Amino acid sequence: DLFDNATPSGGAVAATVLLKLAAMFGVEDASRRAVESLKSVSALMKRYPSGFGQWLNALDFYLGHPKEIALIGSAAAPEAQPLIDALFRTYLPNRIIMQQADASASLGGPLLEGKTMVEGRPTVYVCQNYTCRAPVSDVAELVKQLTD
Repeated sequence: DLFDNATPSGGAVAATVLLKLAAMFGVEDASRRAVESLKSVSALMKRYPSGFGQWLNALDFYLGHPKEIALIGSAAAPEAQPLIDALFRTYLPNRIIMQQADASASLGGPLLEGKTMVEGRPTVYVCQNYTCRAPVSDVAELVKQLTD
């Protein structure tokens, strides 16, 4: 179904996922396909916005320049939990969060590439368009970077 009803449109969900995959792994073809899908329903979204909630979410993600966040270090480490709590407590509807234990366990893609723990502590990199701010291990500094 093209319209979003009680269940979001499969095409809208696919466009959203493609945009997120493109941001996570730098797959330009995925982004191109998502944008083509958005263009194909743009006239209808303008005319009947209440019937295109998930499509509009995908459009917002595309236009919103999401924050790309890399958490480097074990998520099970006690020092990581306050960082994880801050990441999910801060309202950021357009974000990508990826985690890897260390550089040797890389999932690939530009978001995690070259990122390491600082001083052996779980470290967070807050980025936009793959340009990252200084890595942080302090919760207060992380929240500041997330809300700037």
